[in-house]
Amino acid sequence: MIRAFKFGIMLAIVSIAFASCDIFPKDDPEEDAPGIKMVTERQTVEIRIAGEGEYIIDWGDGNEERETFPYWGNAELLHTYSGTAKRTIVLYGDNITMLQCSGNQLTSLEIKPSWWELKEVYCEANQLTSLVVKDLWALERLLCNMNKLTSLDVSGCESLMELGCRSNQLSAEELNKLFQTLRRVENGSIGVIHIVGNPGASDNALNPSIAVAKRWMVLAGTGVFSPDLIVSVAGNYTYNGAPIVPSGDNITVRADNVMLTAGTDYTLTYAENTNAGMATVTATGAGNYAGKTGIGNFYISRFPISVTADPISKSFWDSDPPLTYTTTPALFGSDVLAER
Repeated sequence: MIRAFKFGIMLAIVSIAFASCDIFPKDDPEEDAPGIKMVTERQTVEIRIAGEGEYIIDWGDGNEERETFPYWGNAELLHTYSGTAKRTIVLYGDNITMLQCSGNQLTSLEIKPSWWELKEVYCEANQLTSLVVKDLWALERLLCNMNKLTSLDVSGCESLMELGCRSNQLSAEELNKLFQTLRRVENGSIGVIHIVGNPGASDNALNPSIAVAKRWMVLAGTGVFSPDLIVSVAGNYTYNGAPIVPSGDNITVRADNVMLTAGTDYTLTYAENTNAGMATVTATGAGNYAGKTGIGNFYISRFPISVTADPISKSFWDSDPPLTYTTTPALFGSDVLAER
């Protein structure tokens, strides 16, 4: 009995100790703790986040906010400083899934790798010279376009599918290093990386094949490089009762920014290309491009017709005569009008 009583007291003490712990560091936002750190000199800062549960934001000027996400999951954070000075903003929270901090004149953004839930980061149109996003395994989309980045490392981002780093200051050497850090995309999917507007995007030293080998499509200054064939269909098409096959001049197929030749480099097959709606054309690589495929689409518009009822009459006590009509132009083949 006494031993059980002592165990109960110790269990209660341990429970109280855990209950009093706070997962959010509050004393020193600069300490090495999980958090999103942003440096800016802008007087008014606007940040949007999505998630659930509780979060804390330390604005770096002695003001701190501790809030709970509303039921719809989005929070708008707005803060105005008394003057312009360099400040470090630190955001804490366990279940933040999205960060939008674009257009805040940020010079540095660091996200600790313990942020397991973070899936989307938008930090465009800042002045970032430093962006730390390594080992964010849940991150699916990172848009850091229009900054001043001279290097970028996304190693350990094992869910990444879209990376936008247009209009930065990345050289061909640094872009090749970035390609090396991209994850290998599996399950037949394709990742997309935008690099147009960087000094190295049009450099002959750029080697997009590093990314293409990992199943990433690279949108560079010299064209589009893809692990699969890129199919484009031009022209306007209208339903005519028969399968529609665009002419050869209206279909282009590219691989690694090279125009391919039909019959030699690829063959085409069609699906859903008879009735009005979206049709599909599939290119299957041949010869040097065997093993690659690509899909394109084109839209088939409805065929316009007019319907004119035939003039008919009846006596008051007679049954209704059948409705007859003519269509202009005539319907195709076995097509009939549906009654509604």
